Order: sequence, then structure tokens, then C-alpha cells
Amino acid sequence: MGADIYLDSIHNHLRETYKPLLDTATARKRAAETDEDREKARGDANEALNLMYSDGYFRDSYNSSSVFWQMNISWWKDVGDMINDEGYLPIEQAKELRDLILSREIPETLGEEFKESEASEWIEHFKKKREEFLNLLNLSIDLEEPLCCSI
Repeated sequence: MGADIYLDSIHNHLRETYKPLLDTATARKRAAETDEDREKARGDANEALNLMYSDGYFRDSYNSSSVFWQMNISWWKDVGDMINDEGYLPIEQAKELRDLILSREIPETLGEEFKESEASEWIEHFKKKREEFLNLLNLSIDLEEPLCCSI
């Protein structure tokens, strides 16, 4: 489970573009008679999925691996109140959320649930995820297109 955030104009186009490839690969996987053919079809299906979600989409978990968790921002308490009844983040609220995120940094030390030997990799991961979400927020604001939010 997690938060799924979409910019409809981009994400819907990618989904429509790559869904036929996913459907074909899935059908090939089901019909495969050898492990080799099944693995090739599975790889093709994964590639199609990756392309479908390559732009205009952001996903974050609800646990300590969440970038929002690391910034002490709650999807439910902080973001949930910003989302309208149709499930979209209006532009003014997107600006508020951007300001909130910009006021928070990724901590340089992580909780004990992260192995010390992997902490620097996790910190870089969180910084990258923060930038990815800020980029999507900025795109939403620039296009004046609210983000669809499934939290």
C-alpha cells in the first residue's frame, strides 16, 4: 500500500501507449510452453509496466521507506486535507505542499530500522525521491493541472 500520485495528461497517455504491449506480453507469458519463453515474456511485461509509469507518476509507501515519512510529513494528515472531493490536489494546495516539502530536508541520520552500512544509499534514495516529487509538483503547477491523488 502507498500513495499513488498522477498527472493525468501524461500518465494516461503513457498508459494508453504501453497497455497493448503489456497485454501482449501477459498473453505470451500465459501461453508460454518453456521457462525461457515465460521469462522473456515476464521481462517484456515488466518493461511495459516500467514505461507506463515512467513519467507523470509518483509512488510513496506508508512506512519508514517513505520519503514523506523521512521529512515528517503525513500523507493522511498533511496532504489528505489538501485533496479535494474528486481526489485531486488543486494548484493552490500544490503550492502549499511544495512550500512544506521545501521547508523539510532529508535527515542525515536514519532510524534504527536502516542498517548503518546502507544508510548513505538510503539517504541518497530519499533525496532523489524528494526531487522527483518536487518536479512532478512543479510540472502540475506550471501546467495548471491538478494532480490525481490516491492516498
